[in-house]
Formats: sequence, structure tokens, C-alpha cells
Amino acid sequence: MPAGPDAPAEHVILDENLKAEGHDYYSIGAFKVSPSGKLVAYAEDTKGDEIYTVFVIDAESGQYVGQPLKAITSDIEWAGDDNLVYITMDNILRPDKVC
Repeated sequence: MPAGPDAPAEHVILDENLKAEGHDYYSIGAFKVSPSGKLVAYAEDTKGDEIYTVFVIDAESGQYVGQPLKAITSDIEWAGDDNLVYITMDNILRPDKVC
């Protein structure tokens, strides 16, 4: 990424302080940018129970893409630009399956 006078203007992708408003607890467990840099996936926990909801946003517009993934671990990885790999939990909250 260019630095100095050639650097692009700052672009806030995710404002954690803004997202935390109204929650007694807030944590980002993962923040992963897709290989193309166009999408960002992040896992958030709003209760402190390490049960995460994963959101995907368009890095340029800040708009959410698709539906959030609920009740999963914070272990997420991009498999190319369009596929997100994540781990679900079983009914007693143990890591269960890779999806």
C-alpha cells in the first residue's frame, strides 16, 4: 500500500467503538480480508461467551453481503475471493464441523 503523499485517503472499514455502543461486552474475534481485498469477514461476540456471529461486508461500500453466520467459532478463513471457511459448534458448544 502506498505511503506518503501517494497514499489513498483513510477508509474506515469497521468502527469497533461504534459497533460496541449499547453492549456491555463487545469483542472482534477475527477480521479477515478476502484475497482480492474486496470483502471483509469479521466475527463478533456481544456477550463474552465466545459464541460468534460472522458478518461479511463489502470493503468499498461498507454494505453487508449475505446473511450473518450465527453461533460459530471465531476461526474463519477465506478460500479464494468468494468462499469463507468457518467452524460450527455442537449443542454443548464444542467445535463441531468445518463448513
